[in-house]
Amino acid sequence: ERIVERARADGVVEVLEANARAGFLFGDFQFSIDPASPGFLSEGILSCYRPLAAPRAIPANQRRLSERDWLDLLTLAQTDRNAAFERYCGYYLSTSGQIYWSDTHQLGTYVPDYHDEIDRRIGASVPGSLMITEVFVPRRRLAGYLAETADECRRGAVPIVYGTVRLIERDDETFLPWARESYACIVFNLRVERSGAGVERAKAQFRRLIDRALRLGGSFYLTYHRWATAEQLAAAYPRFSDFLAAKRGYDPASVFASDWYRHYDALFARRAAA
Repeated sequence: ERIVERARADGVVEVLEANARAGFLFGDFQFSIDPASPGFLSEGILSCYRPLAAPRAIPANQRRLSERDWLDLLTLAQTDRNAAFERYCGYYLSTSGQIYWSDTHQLGTYVPDYHDEIDRRIGASVPGSLMITEVFVPRRRLAGYLAETADECRRGAVPIVYGTVRLIERDDETFLPWARESYACIVFNLRVERSGAGVERAKAQFRRLIDRALRLGGSFYLTYHRWATAEQLAAAYPRFSDFLAAKRGYDPASVFASDWYRHYDALFARRAAA
């Protein structure tokens, strides 16, 4: 069962943790994307999911967003961010109490080549795409991180189209742990213009988001893009050089590789030689 309420970033960690103790299995906080609003990145909609006490049939007339609804929201998110956020909040609040299958409730609509349609609708002179990144900060630092980020985004006109927060637990199993402690995870989707200048601008924006998380003792998700610097990667994943060495030992012919791996393998080789 989905339970939805308005919330603020400075209290959302406590609510999510309390809900987890009460038996909720999932939850996330989707924040305001309107830089002109005083609630930018600090106010949002909190959606949490709890198991049903007893089985119930899922009604056929439950509210859901169609492909057109998603396209309209994505268009608004780039032309009228306050209207987009209020429409999104209104929809989610209207679904509080709806029930979903546990194995499909996190699936959503995906419209192939949606960015082409958005470009057409907004009359973009340069094609654009949405680019995702995730940063992690100690949970007690979440509100401060978002407040600092909001100030910088207002000054630098960073085009946040969508963002959400969820809690992640400490990873004590992997060679390159993505979470060295129980973190708050912040997901940012930015509109990136697909031009040389647009890509360089986006690189700088994403690197600043990562830098701010690192200063607070946080980290970032490794493989969404190749824009983190070698220094940022080494700070967030201190064993990355050991990982590269182990990879070469297990796979000297580089049978398993990717553009991302080759990029950072070469970058760390240059860093070691400098």
